Amino acid sequence: MVLSLVWQMSPRPDERLDLSIVIVSWNTRELLRECLDSVFATVRRFDFEIFVVDNASHDDTVHIVRAEFPSVRLIENRENVGFARANNQAIRHSRGRYLMLLNTDTVVQPGALEHMVAFLDDHPEAGALGCKLLNPDGTVQRSCWHGFPSLLDALVEALYLWRFVPNARLVRMVEIPISEMDQVLEVDHVLGACMMVRSETVEQIGLLDESFFLFLEETDWCYRMKQKGWKTYYTPDAQIIHYGQQSVSRDPLRCLPMINQSYCRYYRKHYGDSPRISLLKVVLGLGALIRIGLWLKRVLFANGGQHGKQMIRGYWRVLRQLPGF
Repeated sequence: MVLSLVWQMSPRPDERLDLSIVIVSWNTRELLRECLDSVFATVRRFDFEIFVVDNASHDDTVHIVRAEFPSVRLIENRENVGFARANNQAIRHSRGRYLMLLNTDTVVQPGALEHMVAFLDDHPEAGALGCKLLNPDGTVQRSCWHGFPSLLDALVEALYLWRFVPNARLVRMVEIPISEMDQVLEVDHVLGACMMVRSETVEQIGLLDESFFLFLEETDWCYRMKQKGWKTYYTPDAQIIHYGQQSVSRDPLRCLPMINQSYCRYYRKHYGDSPRISLLKVVLGLGALIRIGLWLKRVLFANGGQHGKQMIRGYWRVLRQLPGF
């Protein structure tokens, strides 16, 4: 066993709730505290439960949850089992009509979760729903996409085409311009930082694929939903602040290779081990080289500091490990 389960103020086994919120934590104590505070401060109109699944943090996260949030249902892992597996641990015990994956580095804004629950109530064809994610300065983040990971998608990302030529036809095949994210959209996949899913959908398609340790597990989930006829939506009327990239910032040597490994794993799972996987690795390698150059420039001329050096080492590790992905 890699975990011990702590139930705190658990509902009766036969009690059905509106929403089960699952938060996976790993050494983000202060962010988690702010996230939990925001949920309890903003949700008033429906019954919910919160799971925190801690992946063997060493920053006293578990103590903070027990002491300050006694109603939270805490699952302690003795090792880091990854994002997908940790979420699945809680989902198996959840009692909500809807499930929400919520990152620790988020701050729920007033009315956001109520609106998302109401949206799914009004759209029985929806298997998943994403919301508007905001940077701390209030600008809008990319959080939903057309299509699924592909060679085109990898090229758009590698060359930053989504930023430099956002209205180009090829870019718009996979990217949704920020300017269009002020309306309800039917999309193909949403970011798992804040993703609400219908429990009935999960019962049909299954849990998150635990072969993804971190990154793209929610994209794989959306793909499987679409295969079964469920729709995925984005709504701008629910807003959540997302600090973003906390795992990558803390541990680029580990996380950057993992992002690329997950991309290759996703591609191989859904498209097979065809010669195109070699071309995909070329595109991913090109993206890593470009980012090494950009971070090197920042270190040399823009006070990139130690973090910049770590990012360079992380992308260099991507290049070295990429052939084996």
